[in-house]
Amino acid sequence: MQGEFSFSDDSSVPLVEDQGLDELWGSLRQKKQTQMAKDKSKVKSLEEVEFSQQSPEVSDPPRPPIHKSVKRTKSLTSFRESSDGKILIAFFDMRDVAKENINVTFQSHRLMVSWFSVTVNETEDEEGRVVIEKIEKNYQRTLPLPEGTTFEEIRGTMNGRHLVLRLPNSRAFKVQNVTESTAEF
Repeated sequence: MQGEFSFSDDSSVPLVEDQGLDELWGSLRQKKQTQMAKDKSKVKSLEEVEFSQQSPEVSDPPRPPIHKSVKRTKSLTSFRESSDGKILIAFFDMRDVAKENINVTFQSHRLMVSWFSVTVNETEDEEGRVVIEKIEKNYQRTLPLPEGTTFEEIRGTMNGRHLVLRLPNSRAFKVQNVTESTAEF
């Protein structure tokens, strides 16, 4: 019996020489599927109602049109200019944020403000178990700074629920004093 190879004693498995490799794997999968269909399920949740091969088609009920309106949240940051236009004042709404959870970082051309808030909800479900839900929200804002801004030019205070930052306005130009001898008309 040279050239014949069989995976089992059962003659339902085709010989390698007679069919292509794809057909061989297809028949093996089919045999495995029928064998597993005969066996009892090892998981009880899978032993639900068996459906016949030809189940009647069930049409989906028509869905009502969904008109979800996106609720616009109030911005956490607002800006104002000083009366002379040289200073920009940024207000950050830091409601329910502890002072130690706020971080302001000065970099050469930008000011980065980051903070996070943690909300913990404790509820009890129908079965009497306590469910604790912890929601962490991270926020980050980057404010561009005019070229040549130094750390000393930036002021920040915590005013109740607002973080107030005073920084040089990018639209205001720094002008050096020009004398008549250096100015050319």
